[in-house]
Amino acid sequence: MVLMGLIALIPIVGSIVLYGWTLVLVERLRGRWRELPPPGFDYIERGVAPFVVLLAYGLGALFVVASLVGLAVVSAIAMHPLIPLAVLLGFVAFALLLAGWGVSFYCFGAVLLLSDRQGIERALNPRTIWRTARANHRVSVRVGVTYLVCTVVLAVITIPLGLVIPFAGLLVGLALPAVFAILAPALAGFEVS
Repeated sequence: MVLMGLIALIPIVGSIVLYGWTLVLVERLRGRWRELPPPGFDYIERGVAPFVVLLAYGLGALFVVASLVGLAVVSAIAMHPLIPLAVLLGFVAFALLLAGWGVSFYCFGAVLLLSDRQGIERALNPRTIWRTARANHRVSVRVGVTYLVCTVVLAVITIPLGLVIPFAGLLVGLALPAVFAILAPALAGFEVS
């Protein structure tokens, strides 16, 4: 698990390998094999599709939120009477960011498994992702809440440590395989048609 965590620290490639490793772990659990896959770069091919899809959705969300924030800042600087509108745009951007964060947790299992089984093109269709997540509502909620709780726990641990220990944020990368191993049993119950 530690070696997989060290691999996860590698920018871009580490995430791709970790997604592939998670997909192999889910397959093993479906086959009633309760053993973690060995660490290594063998899973890179399986992790490309989920990485591309998650990157595309992340960049899309970033564009929307950054556009709203940019519009708010420009309107506040350019025209002082529009400052209340700029504040409102800032709140809308923040609300969209939180809503998008919640939806991303809810749809994570659908994105991961749909992109692996049916390809990038199908997984880039938001309706297909949403339909798949809704068809597996209980599993989607379980995966989303578990992922959210693990994320919050890691943040609560690493933020204070980061104030004392330089590069303490790297602990998150070391812990990610454990987070995905926690998610894997729930993901094994996910049905993709």
